[in-house]
Amino acid sequence: MKTWTNSIALALMAATLTLTAACTEDGPGAFAEPEMPDGQKTHLTSQEFADSLAVGRMPNIDWIGWNLSGRPLDVFPLELRTEEEIVAEYREKGRRLADGSFVPFDWRVSTKADYDLNVARHLVVRHLQPSTCPFVPCESYPAWRDQHQEVANRLGLPYNDPYDEQGRLKNEWRLR
Repeated sequence: MKTWTNSIALALMAATLTLTAACTEDGPGAFAEPEMPDGQKTHLTSQEFADSLAVGRMPNIDWIGWNLSGRPLDVFPLELRTEEEIVAEYREKGRRLADGSFVPFDWRVSTKADYDLNVARHLVVRHLQPSTCPFVPCESYPAWRDQHQEVANRLGLPYNDPYDEQGRLKNEWRLR
């Protein structure tokens, strides 16, 4: 009986120490970017994202992680794995779905969450893409305009029509 009582007391002390250690100068629950031992960044700000698009480079974002974290438009988690590691995971676990689960790689399935994630990714890139961007990674067919706008409204994401943007850029280029 004494051993059981001592175990409970030790567990309570450990929990108290853990809670005390979790409180920082910034307050409990303050976001801090995880430190990587080799100094590698784990997140990209929206400005860094836009700067990458401006020079024609699409950042390697972990879109599933972005989807699961609540879709913030100011910080994006970087995909820190190589293409080979991602393909190896696909072969081992299957294709990763928007909810974080996996489906066998050779089994074709598309859920509403997958569709929403794909549209949301395009909407975010459109939103952050500067007008001087040398490429348009998120072209869209006019027939999809209403569907994409509906997803943007439902998820609370900004909607930019790529055809309006492309037309404006073409007209500016012709005037030069």
